[in-house]
Amino acid sequence: MSEAMTRSCSGVVRVLVPTPQSIGNKVYTRIWLFYEYAALRELYALGRVKRLIAIETMKPENQYELEVLAGNFVAESSAGTMVTYPAEPRITRQLDASDPDYLPNLSAGIYNLKIRKRDACLGNLQWEAALGQDWFG
Repeated sequence: MSEAMTRSCSGVVRVLVPTPQSIGNKVYTRIWLFYEYAALRELYALGRVKRLIAIETMKPENQYELEVLAGNFVAESSAGTMVTYPAEPRITRQLDASDPDYLPNLSAGIYNLKIRKRDACLGNLQWEAALGQDWFG
């Protein structure tokens, strides 16, 4: 997803994550956090995005509802400078098949759906070679 593509989103938005713990990882999700998620936060505040769901890349049956948080925080970057980060989304709960927005049977059809095309940069390196996919889209 790019910021431009993000701005066309509405309703229920699903994002792929390598692991649930990677959602707020500022090391390799900088594009996600500063551009794509920032745009989703704006759309959420406007009421265009109703719900944000994370799907675990290697275990797509694991789907999580994300709380979209407003505001920012300041933290030290890896370069030692202070940076203002958007408040990251937070997992509120894991979805199950009874949830109307849960996508069943992704494990069997995920390759055919092309749903796992792109992810955050460094996390893709381990999967791109192993699976023969272009994760940089």
